[in-house]
Amino acid sequence: GELPAVAVERMKDMGEWLAKYGDTIYGTEAGDIEQQEWGCTTRKGDKLYVHIFELEQEALYLPLDCKVVSAKTFDGGAKVKFQKVSKGIVLETGKVDGTIDYIIELTTK
Repeated sequence: GELPAVAVERMKDMGEWLAKYGDTIYGTEAGDIEQQEWGCTTRKGDKLYVHIFELEQEALYLPLDCKVVSAKTFDGGAKVKFQKVSKGIVLETGKVDGTIDYIIELTTK
């Protein structure tokens, strides 16, 4: 049998995504924050990956118990500004274009 062309194309797209972002999924555990409307988090050691699926604001409050040392985009490593606030941090994300590929990597202690 053969798969429909649309299924083959979709699997190709998924493979490309996993080749690029797989480290944020494979070998991780559930992140510090349960799934939210804006997205979810995964954790691997001292790295907390913030997967933003949809965000209308230009900032994101994360209620975290850990200390955040740095924040950067996973794709490209651009620094992401953040502020420490009571019981967490606020990431200054700017406008998120709604792609499923917007991931911020936090280094924590």
